[in-house]
Amino acid sequence: MAECRYSIPKIRYSCPFEAEEGEEYCIFHLPKEKKEPKEFWKHLASYLIALMENTEDEKIKDFLNRREAWIFQEKDDVLIGYYKSKIEKGKRWEFTGFIFPEMDGEHNFNNFPLWDADFERAQFSGNAGFIRTKFSGYAGFSWAQFSGYAVFSEAQFSGDADFSGAEFSGYAGFIRTKFSGYAGFSGTQFSGNAYFSLARFSGNADFSKSQFFGYANFREAQFSGNANFGFAQFSGECQF
Repeated sequence: MAECRYSIPKIRYSCPFEAEEGEEYCIFHLPKEKKEPKEFWKHLASYLIALMENTEDEKIKDFLNRREAWIFQEKDDVLIGYYKSKIEKGKRWEFTGFIFPEMDGEHNFNNFPLWDADFERAQFSGNAGFIRTKFSGYAGFSWAQFSGYAVFSEAQFSGDADFSGAEFSGYAGFIRTKFSGYAGFSGTQFSGNAYFSLARFSGNADFSKSQFFGYANFREAQFSGNANFGFAQFSGECQF
């Protein structure tokens, strides 16, 4: 099989996975209209387990031992072996450019532990759930596109979180979210309502040149470091 053609030369990223039969892209980078969601979730479940089993982290080990999440019901052992052969132990978890079908009550990242994960330029075709997700290490969502609801409420970012250039077309929820490191939202666009109420920013927070076209709620948010809102635009009501 041919390799997936997805690449971003600027950051030297090339997808290591095989293209789907008769296609130019792997299941993760295949356009939404060409992929079967059930097949996508099976591959993602297997890929996540492969990543977790290759990572030395106590939270992740505990998650694997409990085997309560949907990925354990939808995994495929052959695919787990395949993805293990394609990833390097200790390397960043790559979701760069992945095109996700709409997440639902079953298929989401709610309550997941994610380690040093990069979702740069990922496309979330519908609702995206990251409620109470625990990000250990870097969390990259720069230039990601969220077409539906994007909910990161009560998520914990232990390292730097980068949402610079991301586009939120619907509701963006970061209620009670904790950012322990740098929180980057420079140039981020919020077309719908954006809620950062009760969020905790322990490091520097950069909202410079961000655009809020709907209601923006930062009530009772706490900024322990520098908070930069230089050249940010608020077209709707804003509360701090």
